[in-house]
Amino acid sequence: MSTQMAGGHLTGTAAPERGPGGMYVHESGTPGSPAIVFVHGVGQSGREWRRHMAELAGFHCLAPDLPGFGRSNHLPPPSNERITDLLAELIETRVPAGRAHIVGISWGALLAMVLVQRHPDRVDRAVADGLPVVWPRWARPLMLWFITLLVPFLHTRPVLALYKDIVDAADLRVASRLAFWKVWAVGLPNLTPATEAPCPTLLVAGEKEGLDRPGLAALAQLMPHAEAWFAPGLGHCWQRKAPELHIRMLEAWFTGQELPSELRREPEPPAEVVERLRPDARPAGGMYVHESGTPGSPAIVFIHGAGQSGREWRGHMERLAGFHCLAPDLPGFGQSNRMGPASKERIADLVAELVETRVPARRASVVGLSSGGVLVHALLDRHPDRVERAIIDGSPPYDAPRAGRGLMRLFVTAMSPFIHTRPVMAMFRETHDPADLRVASRRAIQRALAECFTTFAAIGASCPTLLVAGEMESRVRPTNAALAQLMPHAEAWFALGLDHCWQRRVPDLHIRTVEAWLSGQDLPSELRPDATASPAVVERLRRENSRHGTGVTGSRPATRGTAGHAVSS
Repeated sequence: MSTQMAGGHLTGTAAPERGPGGMYVHESGTPGSPAIVFVHGVGQSGREWRRHMAELAGFHCLAPDLPGFGRSNHLPPPSNERITDLLAELIETRVPAGRAHIVGISWGALLAMVLVQRHPDRVDRAVADGLPVVWPRWARPLMLWFITLLVPFLHTRPVLALYKDIVDAADLRVASRLAFWKVWAVGLPNLTPATEAPCPTLLVAGEKEGLDRPGLAALAQLMPHAEAWFAPGLGHCWQRKAPELHIRMLEAWFTGQELPSELRREPEPPAEVVERLRPDARPAGGMYVHESGTPGSPAIVFIHGAGQSGREWRGHMERLAGFHCLAPDLPGFGQSNRMGPASKERIADLVAELVETRVPARRASVVGLSSGGVLVHALLDRHPDRVERAIIDGSPPYDAPRAGRGLMRLFVTAMSPFIHTRPVMAMFRETHDPADLRVASRRAIQRALAECFTTFAAIGASCPTLLVAGEMESRVRPTNAALAQLMPHAEAWFALGLDHCWQRRVPDLHIRTVEAWLSGQDLPSELRPDATASPAVVERLRRENSRHGTGVTGSRPATRGTAGHAVSS
């Protein structure tokens, strides 16, 4: 294999330029040499690392264009967790040793830390540059408002000029607006510090990165093999202003030598920042779980929607006395509102662990409402062996064009700061208990609703699945009918004359529907089977789930953590 680069890529009999998930991969050096994976920031691409790759000739360098950016700009933006799974797969498939050094800038630094947490066996040494760890509470919503207003004009000259010091205009010009917005709305505000990272980690920033540096210094105290340094006189993405220094720093860290003399070690961080990041000082360790019935009876896990809590299912749990019922308050909601918001994959892992630890048979039927249905799809995709039968009620994917989904995301972002105000509470009075909405985390609502506007579906799910909606849910019903054709054991039905969250209007009918489906009986006569699906919708869902790399049962390995569970009386 040639080790000569042409335009940042291997020449001769090089490995294919497309990597896991269809990501475009810039590559240089000789496989078998120590490997480095370079992870770019938001709006950038793997081209950001061209000079580094040319000068680090003794390393095998891999720099993917992440989904939504560079030559991967046609790929839909997934969660941080999914991206790091793709990075781990890249290392597995393209690095003979199966391990590599990792370096990330800005958002890429966050991804590097998530990779260290999820796939520690794939990382030798890590560098996280400009990592956003602890920002003031006012900074995130302000930045999010700014980004939401900016995104429609992302490719215009004024915005290109605004970012000229930190992003190559050629990269920003082709960046997906949706990917750019999603990183800021969902990706950046949700960092769980990798305080148990086993690999040597360099946490570095420019001297002028005033929001990031205290958190990096604190994190270095909490991580067992981390150091925090800064580059004097420089700001964010300082590798562009001082590339030679940045390259020397990487080479020194990855070869175990002393760092360049131009760098300075971070001073002691404020004690309150350290305590804020300390794991045992972080918000409560697990989801609160409402529980009824007798363990050993057939089990049901009820999953509420955004802005609700497990209390939503109180009537169901009282009536379904023959079942062992579990209704968690998801992270950010109800009595779990002090937990940070999590991705749908992480919540699906927590629900699977709940079934494993609280259900003797280690299998349960699952009922998901609205955004809770998105979580049921994720659970079916990641943990099919934990699900007996499933009901997905009024849930995405929606039959809407990409532009429409993008506009809805912008609406959610604009609305979230006002979620606890009277006008917004009144707007949701038909679908939400005000007591639940009042205590819901704004960030959790924003993330849950942003993940709703998706085409993701577990089309390979093997368990019997009821896809149900109110008759008036015109965006849900076409996709329910289409999914009933794509999912091998699914049926699509609707409730006459009803709308979203119809379990609140006619709880008796909803409870009878749940009991009938989970018991294998005929559904109530008030329901009707949905019409034959549109071939165009069927094909669109099949195509887009193929692009996501999802929808096939067991398609991704799960990474589970531990959640403590409190039980209500």
